[in-house]
Amino acid sequence: LFLAGLGFYNDESKMLENTHLNLSTGNAHIYTSKKGALVSYPCFIVGCGPSLDADLVHIKRLADRAIIISSGSALGPLLNAGITPDFQMEVENEGILPIMKHVAELHDITNICLVTSTTVEPEIVDYFKRIIYHFRPALSPYGIFSDSPKNTIPFHDPSVVNSSLGFALDQGFRNLYFFGCDMGTRDADHHHAKNSYHFADDAVLPDNDFCIPVPANFGGTTYTSVGLNWVKSNIEMAITEKGTGRTYTNCSDGAFLNRAIAKFAKSVSLPEQDSETFKIDFVKAVFEASPVMDNETFARLWDTEKITAATESLFEKLNDIFNNAAFQLDKEYLIEINKLLFFGKTPVDRGIATWVRGSLHMILLSAEFFSKRLIGTETELAFEEILREEILRSLDDMHERSIALIQKLD
Repeated sequence: LFLAGLGFYNDESKMLENTHLNLSTGNAHIYTSKKGALVSYPCFIVGCGPSLDADLVHIKRLADRAIIISSGSALGPLLNAGITPDFQMEVENEGILPIMKHVAELHDITNICLVTSTTVEPEIVDYFKRIIYHFRPALSPYGIFSDSPKNTIPFHDPSVVNSSLGFALDQGFRNLYFFGCDMGTRDADHHHAKNSYHFADDAVLPDNDFCIPVPANFGGTTYTSVGLNWVKSNIEMAITEKGTGRTYTNCSDGAFLNRAIAKFAKSVSLPEQDSETFKIDFVKAVFEASPVMDNETFARLWDTEKITAATESLFEKLNDIFNNAAFQLDKEYLIEINKLLFFGKTPVDRGIATWVRGSLHMILLSAEFFSKRLIGTETELAFEEILREEILRSLDDMHERSIALIQKLD
């Protein structure tokens, strides 16, 4: 999971391009943290797990008494059940458009407020009137366009449900309810809510191997995957860190969440809210509290000359290190590499380093794995030279493609 969290060059390139296109409009609203806020009414965090099917009737019963945050593909089942969420959360840089197109063919989603990573597919703007962009601090656009924690959502990784929870906590909700946040299933064929895009004929399904047994929320055992177990662990970490003064109720018939109260959706009751317009008012306040990145600000941040210079400097330094590295005898070169990739002097330096560090670390970790098996053999020195050649070739490829993308976006 740590290795996957480092990212990949191709993925980072796409996310940088998407961010540039999304923020260059001159009217992109940028998320701004509301730490210290306090919201008295409840918040529903809705995922697209299999148990959502049975809980939709109860979410609808309570829909006018809580703020509803839809996570990713949960949007379809909610709207099909006559429930319009207040916020739609997205984090992925691809694969969102088919879901939105599928839902928009059946429902008007234009008035839902989209809260999404800056890296989302740019065509998404065609579906929503109000969009708030947030930055993910582990990605390359963060250093270039923000470098401020106030523009990020806490506890946002690795899935959209994590982002929904982080958004709710940052907004100041104290009573949070999970629906359809199963993070696993008892039946691998029932991997999502049935009334969702994931069961459409053209759906592209995530690669989940439900092979890890975990305690189920309402007793017994359910099964999660490596990725979904990561989601579960990070949700539990957020609940633990933000437990004081908050109540977490898990109505999902999926994995048990530590420190969350297990409660059947049918037994949830909520008081009526004093204001009939509290949902409209809250969404409006959140949107208006997200300042616009105007053209002048964008031009100042996307300084082609400065970004190009930082890119050239990084690859020049990396090439120098690898040209002189003694891979088998002296590992100090790794210290120098990590200084470049994790401790850049400027935000732009750090953004460019993030662009390449995931793939480069994958190469180095693979090299370490194989090199230890060749110590003392006749092929040890030959392997070192082959490794140097391949690393330099990979660096040249990333360097060339990086400069080409920067010029394309100029």
